[in-house]
Amino acid sequence: MDILKKHYEKIVLGGVLLILVVSAALMPVMIGTEQASLKAQSDAILKPASKPLEPLNLSTQQVVLQRVQAGVTLDLSSRHKGFNPVFWQKSLDGRPPIKVATGDEIGPS
Repeated sequence: MDILKKHYEKIVLGGVLLILVVSAALMPVMIGTEQASLKAQSDAILKPASKPLEPLNLSTQQVVLQRVQAGVTLDLSSRHKGFNPVFWQKSLDGRPPIKVATGDEIGPS
């Protein structure tokens, strides 16, 4: 017991130094885990996980594409009335005018 009374300061100092050496040895491990957790948090914020997109509904575009590929024939000679107007024939007996669309409306048929 005499040794403890004379050297207790050295024993306390040795314990404190031992704690400091252990903490200094564990510091790189603690820094590595902290950096990994910070990187995971920043990746979660900067690059969030996204769900895949739904497949597109292209049915209307396919219908339009089929109509374009089929083509349209434009007939400006027979039934179109912009360039071939309908003739109206005035009757001599006072009846209202007769629309001559096909040519079979007047005369013997």
